[in-house]
Amino acid sequence: VAPKFRGRGIAHRLVIAAEAYISALGATWVRLVAQRENHPSCNLLISHGYEVTEEQAMYHLWIP
Repeated sequence: VAPKFRGRGIAHRLVIAAEAYISALGATWVRLVAQRENHPSCNLLISHGYEVTEEQAMYHLWIP
């Protein structure tokens, strides 16, 4: 969520909508990926009952 729109519950509602959508498709579980340093995202997902089950080191190469 863009910084100027944070604190309005938008991410919370997006998680709920995504869960409803995948549930309607018949999904019984979901795997999410978040960067460990992205504390707001990780905290949001934890507040929705998600838990860290695995950590992987991933490297990115940014080419201008």
